[in-house]
Amino acid sequence: MGENLNRLLVKALPSSVVEICGSRYIAGRSLSEGIEHMQKNWEKYRRKSTFDIIIESVKDKDKADYVLEQYLEAQNLINKLPVMRGLTYAQMPFSTSVKPSSICVVKPEDPSYFDPSTPLNARLDRLVQNSKGIPITLDMENRPFHEVSYNTVWRQRQQGVDTFGIVAQSGYYHTEEFLGRFLEARNPHQGRQRVRLCRGIYRESREIATPDKAIAKNLLYELQDLLFERDAYVEYATHDIPLIQRIMDYLEQKRISKNRFQFSFLTGVPQVQEEIIPFLDSKGITTEMYVGVELNPGDALPYETRRLIESPDTLISGIKNIFYPVTKLFKKKRLR
Repeated sequence: MGENLNRLLVKALPSSVVEICGSRYIAGRSLSEGIEHMQKNWEKYRRKSTFDIIIESVKDKDKADYVLEQYLEAQNLINKLPVMRGLTYAQMPFSTSVKPSSICVVKPEDPSYFDPSTPLNARLDRLVQNSKGIPITLDMENRPFHEVSYNTVWRQRQQGVDTFGIVAQSGYYHTEEFLGRFLEARNPHQGRQRVRLCRGIYRESREIATPDKAIAKNLLYELQDLLFERDAYVEYATHDIPLIQRIMDYLEQKRISKNRFQFSFLTGVPQVQEEIIPFLDSKGITTEMYVGVELNPGDALPYETRRLIESPDTLISGIKNIFYPVTKLFKKKRLR
């Protein structure tokens, strides 16, 4: 399907359809609901969580300030949880994820430009100072954000901040080069660099990223050698069962210690809860849930619409998930 035709199709969809396909991935409609969801993940399942505010690129300073203040308040709420008392960074079951465009104003025609009134580094410094050690992952957006994201996390690491993680999207052709240079510059006296490894959802030109999901998955698989050779902590972010099986076979073959990696998943994906997590639990593998919240009605709708435009498979996946309880009756499990 052509990109323009796909854009027209998604824009023509009723908002209710977009919400049906996307609402299952929203863990709450307020900070408190999101934090409660995280607390339940830990107390009931001993499952880690990363907190995020789901919102499309902010358009003005007031909105950027509001989202930043909400992240700061979320950190405060997390730190007040009894489970957080006396924990070291490595022991913390909760973290936060933040996209640059959610706390900074950027130009639509040049997303790499940050408005001087909302400087990224200064805002991340506030999050670090307020975090009291809660890990932060700077989420990766589309291509214009990549250099600034890597450079920003590198700057934090050079300042002695161990708690910052980065995201690597395997579908981009430059990811291996960027990641290699980034990890090579790591201070050996600091803790392991966290890298969330995913295929990537953004639809880009063929010159900079592969449109082929199978190729992107193979590239993700191939990045493992680099990450473990450079002593990274790998956070696999995929719901693809055959790929997870390949990764598990790799980890067992290479005898990678279980304290070197984890698997991270979106909230609300049926096969994750019913098949993938029970399998990983049986192996003693650490798992983490992405806990995204929508703070104001409609905030998540533009985000989900953009995701559907950039990746039509998201809509198909959403529809499949709606009917998953029926289709799984006719599908054999493939994890072993």
